[in-house]
Amino acid sequence: MAADQQPARTGPGKLRLPSQYLWGGALILGSSLCFGSVVVLGKLALSDQLPVLPVLGIRYAVSAILLLLIGAASGRRLMLPARAGSRLVVLGLTGDALSAWLFFAALTMGSVPIVSILFFTYPILVMLISPQGARTRPMFAGLASALAGVSVMLGSGHALAISRLGVLATLAAAVVYAGFLVGTDRAVRDVSPLAGSLWLSTGTSLGLWACAGASQTLQLPTGPRQWIIVVAMGAGTAASVIFFILGLGLLGALRTSILGASEPLATTVLAIIFLHEKLSLFVAIGGAFVVAGAVAAMLSKGSPSPQPVTSPACATGQLPSAGHEPSHGERH
Repeated sequence: MAADQQPARTGPGKLRLPSQYLWGGALILGSSLCFGSVVVLGKLALSDQLPVLPVLGIRYAVSAILLLLIGAASGRRLMLPARAGSRLVVLGLTGDALSAWLFFAALTMGSVPIVSILFFTYPILVMLISPQGARTRPMFAGLASALAGVSVMLGSGHALAISRLGVLATLAAAVVYAGFLVGTDRAVRDVSPLAGSLWLSTGTSLGLWACAGASQTLQLPTGPRQWIIVVAMGAGTAASVIFFILGLGLLGALRTSILGASEPLATTVLAIIFLHEKLSLFVAIGGAFVVAGAVAAMLSKGSPSPQPVTSPACATGQLPSAGHEPSHGERH
């Protein structure tokens, strides 16, 4: 893969960073910012007393429509064999929808920085539960680092801006999302990222709408402000998918995984700027340990990046294969 070639040397001991790396890095950082904006917009929508399920249902529906239009305009083939398409829809209906609901439900009980950081434990969980995950020293060092980070944050007492139920919902979202990623391994091996993201978004949206109807929370936004926020969430999700796919093609899986760790940082910065949320010293220190642990897990020898290609979970999307390079999935 061209993206995995060594940087060119321009002189004795000097390296020149290829332009593809610069563009690829910018695209992955742009994807992280889009993902962060979706979380911030989601917090605004929830603060307007909009139920979680219909907000997410609209988000994924808008994302699916935009991905369909982008695919049609670019001439990409989006149709899949019936078996592959139905499998992705079912995965979206179940795992992706559940993890998205848990994540945004946690946002109603805690601040954006702490929820985003706690959720970012999912790359380590992927490596732990994947049959093809690497059991190496970096893996266990990453696990220890993440556990230390979570302990620092949860042990900070009054400085932690989240309830106990919020902590449980966030960690449950990470567990479900990790299982979802591992379970999609075979489903996405021969599927293009754009088509996979489209079918997953469709399934996730259907699952969320079904749950909204069953729980009698089928409430649509009212007024231009609420509609703009929710539609913008869908647009941000689709943009995150496209940027991530393009960046992955330029950088390769390993570099993309490392830069993907910018997601919780980007989300935290946007929350501080636009939501005026505060980041305590304990959360900052604990968050650094969690992100370091996630990066260590991604760098484990023989393990691929668990970073979803968004989309993702966001996802937000993008789907990684549990034992191969990332391919597609939806980030939250």
